Amino acid sequence: MLSFIDIAKTALERHPGVLNYINSWAGKAILAPLLAEEWFVEGHGIIGGGKDANGIWIPDHAKNGQTYLWMPPPVIADVALEECMKAVHKRTDAVHIFAIPRLFTPRWTRAFHKLCDFQFSVPVGSTHWPASMHEPLWIGISLPIVNKSPWTLRRTPLLVELARDLREVFASGEGDGRDILRKLLRVPGRIQSVSQRVARGVLHLPRTGTVPNGKALRRAGERMVQTGPARAQNESRDPRRPCLPPFSV
Repeated sequence: MLSFIDIAKTALERHPGVLNYINSWAGKAILAPLLAEEWFVEGHGIIGGGKDANGIWIPDHAKNGQTYLWMPPPVIADVALEECMKAVHKRTDAVHIFAIPRLFTPRWTRAFHKLCDFQFSVPVGSTHWPASMHEPLWIGISLPIVNKSPWTLRRTPLLVELARDLREVFASGEGDGRDILRKLLRVPGRIQSVSQRVARGVLHLPRTGTVPNGKALRRAGERMVQTGPARAQNESRDPRRPCLPPFSV
């Protein structure tokens, strides 16, 4: 069985062509996946260092806005995800891309969903992940924290729409979604360079201070506790509610 679904092999080792697909939308630089020993140093943005006049080792950091590609084997993917969660707290401006075959998921899927702001699945039988892989490839992206509300782009309407469009593209089999993913990775830079009002428009968020529409008001009203004559009238109209004797406080 392990010859078909080897949990100790990375996605790159199982199908080298997937790296070209990721590089086609990941950015200007050609990415190489981090090696296991690099998860603890380069993955945190450290590119070297040296001792100062007091003999204390001071690390050198990569420039801002770097993109890192993580392709761990499923059997130790939880270790890579844990190190990446530490790195996100250190360098909030970096982009982290994970590509893991959907194997051994009870070990790492919770951390995967916790870390990644945007997730999608490359189905088996597609151009970049053939049917011989047997299980789909999960790709997750941790986006930078932006300098204005809502601070994180996770679950914003724009990202929800992009995820839906990407699922439809893969389901139709008419493309690989590279244009959607390029658009996604341009979003943090756009948000950083515009005002709060424009940023909310880009993310398809309602403007702050707007009055909710009628449906929202009705939903809010249904959750409010009614007292007095209005409560008695509504209770009498609802056949599912049992008749209770009146009480006094």
